[in-house]
Amino acid sequence: MAAETAGMKRIVPDYDVPAALMVPHYACTIDGVLETIANAAALHIGVILLSGDPAASRTLVANHPLPDHFSIIAAPFDTPWIRDRSPIPVIGADGVQWVLPRMNMAGRDQDTVLFGAISVKESEPCGLLVAQGNLVAGPGGIALSSSQILSDNGLDGVAQLVPYQAQLGIEHWIVFEPFLEEQTRHADVHARFLNDGLLALAWNAGSAHDRAVARDIEIQVRAVLPDITVLRMPLRTAGSHYASPVNWIQIERRLLVPRFPLTPAEDSVLIGELLRAHGFDVVFIDSPTTEFGGSLHCLTASIYV
Repeated sequence: MAAETAGMKRIVPDYDVPAALMVPHYACTIDGVLETIANAAALHIGVILLSGDPAASRTLVANHPLPDHFSIIAAPFDTPWIRDRSPIPVIGADGVQWVLPRMNMAGRDQDTVLFGAISVKESEPCGLLVAQGNLVAGPGGIALSSSQILSDNGLDGVAQLVPYQAQLGIEHWIVFEPFLEEQTRHADVHARFLNDGLLALAWNAGSAHDRAVARDIEIQVRAVLPDITVLRMPLRTAGSHYASPVNWIQIERRLLVPRFPLTPAEDSVLIGELLRAHGFDVVFIDSPTTEFGGSLHCLTASIYV
C-alpha cells in the first residue's frame, strides 16, 4: 500500500553521504561496539562523539590516526539508540532542513530533547510520531515504513499519512507489515537502499511469513522503480532476536556491516560477496546487540547540513 503526493522538497536518501556521523560514547555494555564504529567511520568521514565522559572520548580521539576527524559534544542522554530521536533531513531550494517528528516520551526524556538541546540548526516540528529507523529513504522521495507507523499514531490506513508527506519530502510512502516476531518493527531492519538503483532486503530462510514480507516490499518498490536491482541478504533469527545485516552504516561505497553471534560464517561470506559484486567495500563489525533489536544504524545518527 503506497501513498503519493507531489512537492518540491525531497527526503534525503539514507545512502547520501552525511556531513558527519554522530556516535554515542559512554560506559555501557556495548561501548566496544560504539568505539569500533567511531574508529572505522572516522577513517572516511567526520565523527561527532556524543559523550557522557569527555575525558574518555578525548583518549579515544588521541589514539586515532586521524584525530582531526573528530569533534566531541558533551550532553546527557538516556540510551545509545540515538537514531530514532534524530531529525529527518529534507532537502529543498534552501538546502537541507531538519524535520523533528513527535516523540514517544515514555522513559527517554533526555533522548527526546537531545537534538533540540545540542543543535544550532533549527528543526521544524512535525506532528507525526515516527522513529527515524522506521523511515528508510530512497531515491526520488520514496520512503519505507512498517505498519508500526500507523499503530503508533492511531491511524487506520496509509491514506492518513498523506497530510505529512509534503513536509517530510516523501513522494511515495510504502507501508508494509513487519516481520513476524521482530521486536523493533522498524524498516531499517527489513530493507535498505544502497543507491538509486539498488535495494537490499533482509531474507529469512527460516520463515515463510518473513519472506512474504520481503517479497511485498520488493513488489511495492518495483511499482515505483521497475528497474531496481534487489539483493537478498541472509537473516538469522532466534525467537524475537533478529540478526539483520541490513542495519548497516553506509559511507559512500563503504559499508560497516553488523556481524552478530547468530550469523554463521557462510552468511558473512555471502553478504560480502553480494555487496562487493556491486562495488562496495565491506567492513564487518561484531555486534552483540540482537537482544536489543537493533545494531549499527540504530546506534548512530547521520548529520546532514
